[in-house]
Amino acid sequence: MSKDIFKRLTQQPEKERPVEPEKILRGPLLKPTAPPADRWSSPTEKLLDWLINHWPEDTISVRDICWRGPNSLRNRKSAIGLAETLVENGWLARIKSRRRDMMEWRIARGPEG
Repeated sequence: MSKDIFKRLTQQPEKERPVEPEKILRGPLLKPTAPPADRWSSPTEKLLDWLINHWPEDTISVRDICWRGPNSLRNRKSAIGLAETLVENGWLARIKSRRRDMMEWRIARGPEG
């Protein structure tokens, strides 16, 4: 029994093999990120940073942006305008909402999202 332990302790560790892209684990904590926005960033960049790096769900509504979004973007008209700018650039996709007076979008978080 002690010989087996001695063999394991004296063997050199195997070289680490490179991880194949298909075998990289993905999960809620390993989502793609956008570069963080600073105070000199445009409002569109601030909204994009908040959506990609801080918003946990796959969809977002105007109410969510106004209620939980960055403080400088909590005006309904500006939130709708900024979201439509992100729609034009492919970061958001308009989806049908539960109510006719509600606006909702799906967030594109990368190739799978």
